[in-house]
Formats: sequence, structure tokens, C-alpha cells
Amino acid sequence: MPANIVTGGTLTVELDVGFGDGFTLDDTQQGVLNNTTYTLDGVDQFAEITVQSVEFFRGKQQVLDTLAPGRCTIVAQDSTRAFDPYNEASVYYDETDDTPGLSPLRQIRLTRNSTVIFRGRVADFSYDYVGPKQIPTVTITAIDDLFLLSNALLSAFTPSAQLSSARLTTILDRTEVGWPAETRDITAGTTTLGNYAIAEGTNALGYIRKIDEAERGRVFVRASDGDLVFE
Repeated sequence: MPANIVTGGTLTVELDVGFGDGFTLDDTQQGVLNNTTYTLDGVDQFAEITVQSVEFFRGKQQVLDTLAPGRCTIVAQDSTRAFDPYNEASVYYDETDDTPGLSPLRQIRLTRNSTVIFRGRVADFSYDYVGPKQIPTVTITAIDDLFLLSNALLSAFTPSAQLSSARLTTILDRTEVGWPAETRDITAGTTTLGNYAIAEGTNALGYIRKIDEAERGRVFVRASDGDLVFE
């Protein structure tokens, strides 16, 4: 799949620094209503970071291909050791569970001319300490939230016969998946799927792709708001 190389415009890369003082929907601690510690004040948990290069892709190569999870690779020099996983003084270091700031699933947002063109989570990173008197470099790989579905395995069950859109909703509602209802944009389907048993350990994203194929539609995560879209 070809990559989109960002070469123009005003580009901003932001990393979730996890300030921890904002209300977070569905979070067992920060999602508790009437808790004065985590307020509904819209506190922005993202902070801009300075990078050397950004490369990302979203979409598909061929018309009949399924949409792959969006991917973004960011390279940055780290003169302040902000991304050093051994630097506990870094703002990106999570003191609540003693984990490095670039731990998996931390959110990343990429905007160009104030328009969000990629939204994802840290899937991997590598830190190059280089030699003396040289500035270390960090390479961050982020993937959009289809990545979360690719890591969810379904328990065995037999769904009822239902439209493709209803079947997708059934899968997203499963406790093994737990995709928030408020971050879905699902168009009503036209294809009815049969009540065939789903085997134990079936990959959630793989099964959703079968729904997509049956409907001849498309499933993707929208960059602007991170919603799961079914068209």
C-alpha cells in the first residue's frame, strides 16, 4: 500500500501526555460521575511534540481491497530525553503504574492546516541512544483503532439472522470487544446475514471484514473524531 508523505502545510503532531485530571468516558477511575477530582472541563490531554519526519497511510490500494488500519511513523530527535523510557522525570512517564510514556496505546494525533488527518495509538517505538555528544532519536509507530479490533477475540456464540449493520452492532456490543456506542457511525445495511455459529477465538476484525465483504461496503476509523464508520 502506498504511503502518504506529508511535505507541505502546517503540520502538528500531538501526543497524549495523560495529565490525568480530565473526565474519561468508560474509565473505571476517571469515568466516575460526580467525582470532583476528574472534572468535565474539557482538559486537553494532548501536547505538541517536535518531530523530524512523519509518514502515514490510510485507505486501500485496490478498489476491492478491504481498508487496512491506518498507520503513522514518526521520527524525532530527543534532546531533552522526554521520550527516554528510563527517564522518570519526563512528563510522558506514567507514575500511576510506573510505565514509560510511550507505552502501547497512548494516543497520537496528526493535523495538517488544523485538519486532523490521522488519529491513532502507539503500537511500538524504538529509541536510539547513539554515541557521545549526539542527540538520541526515537521512532514511533502508531496505528488507528482498527488495531484494537484486530486484538480482540470473540467467544463462541450463534447470532440471529440480521442485517449486516445489526450484525456489526452485535459484534461491537460483545464484552470481548466493548466498542463504545457513542463512537460509532453505522449506516443501515441491505444484506441479511444468516444465523451461523461463530467459533471460539474468532478474530473480531477478521469477522467484521466478512460482514463488510457481504455488504460490499467499507469499515474504517474516521480520522477526524476516531469513530468507527460502516458505510
